[in-house]
Amino acid sequence: MSTPFDQSYDTQEEMAEALRDYAISQGYVVVTRTSNPGRNFRMKCDRGGKYDTRWFKDKPEDYEPLKKKGSMVDNCPFWIYCMRSAKANSDKWHGKWHVQRSHLVHNHTIDHTELINHPRARTKRFKNEHKAKLKAYLYVGTPTRNTLHLIRNEYPDLLITSQDLYNLNKQFEREIVGNMTSAQYLENQLKAGNWFYDSKQDESGNLTYLVFAHPISIEYARKYNRVFLMDCTYKTNRFRMPLFHLIGLSPCNTTFSIAFCLMSEENEVSYTWVLQTIFGWIGPISSHNPTLCSDRELALVNAIDYLYPDWSHLLCIWHINQAVIKYCKKLFVRPDKKKAKRNRTEAERKQDEIEEADQQKAFKLFYSDWHYVVASPNKADYEQRWADFVC
Repeated sequence: MSTPFDQSYDTQEEMAEALRDYAISQGYVVVTRTSNPGRNFRMKCDRGGKYDTRWFKDKPEDYEPLKKKGSMVDNCPFWIYCMRSAKANSDKWHGKWHVQRSHLVHNHTIDHTELINHPRARTKRFKNEHKAKLKAYLYVGTPTRNTLHLIRNEYPDLLITSQDLYNLNKQFEREIVGNMTSAQYLENQLKAGNWFYDSKQDESGNLTYLVFAHPISIEYARKYNRVFLMDCTYKTNRFRMPLFHLIGLSPCNTTFSIAFCLMSEENEVSYTWVLQTIFGWIGPISSHNPTLCSDRELALVNAIDYLYPDWSHLLCIWHINQAVIKYCKKLFVRPDKKKAKRNRTEAERKQDEIEEADQQKAFKLFYSDWHYVVASPNKADYEQRWADFVC
């Protein structure tokens, strides 16, 4: 079986590529150490060289770091020297690239199962068919963890990690977006899909608002317009802009997304513009007054009261329950027990555990009574349950 060590190549790139492929097939990875384009180059094992300690000032000559911080270099002596013959027909290589000298000795074990730890070995095996498959998964929005499972099942011999998928996804996104900014690309996509959208910019040209909705979502909202839920979500984008989300409720008691809006600020002016824009797309609702549901965001509450004073506005019970837990649970803990528990005897620790169990039991009873009040079927039962609750 012929190897790159007994063959010649027309270009330096072909020579280096053949050596990389052969090294991976043997269970190790080679990289270029030095290169003199057009004349010669030297390759080494990717574990060759010493760990870089230049960050350590005034280190002694015999200094050895206690930890290599994940570095794979182990001063491996393996190297290959390649060159191109000076003139054609001057020797058996006929002016082509070939291996002139080599030292094919490693100071570490060679194991094919460890190739997945070598980034160069993983990316080297990515073929066009693999990248096309990954692009297809990215296009449909498949999560990375699911994509990794699907790819490994379809290509068992392919070396790939979740970090490789993240890197490839970023590469594909850059190829798709091209020279456009993220906002420009999003606007083009919204135009191509005939989405409802609007935006505002400040004096410097920075995007301050971007609201968008799918045509089918607007059509549903026009049909099922009795209840609307709204809330803001955070940490959804790298611009750190709150994402406003308007949701509709169908007759089957299922929800559907209507519109989204990226906002630079959460104030009454912002919410007023967003609500006017979205409900302007939906159109007038004359047959009845819808019911709006939100958390106790005062700017949003004021905007709703200003725009739609005749509409019913309810506070979200989930947010109310979260507030009850946040502000009431701490009242069931003794103030002197909030301090750090240090230098306590075994008897004191057991007593603390008993008290904590009693406190948790008391809060669960309180929380259960609270839910009993909230679940009142009518006003008369509510008033009676509330009176019993506060007594």
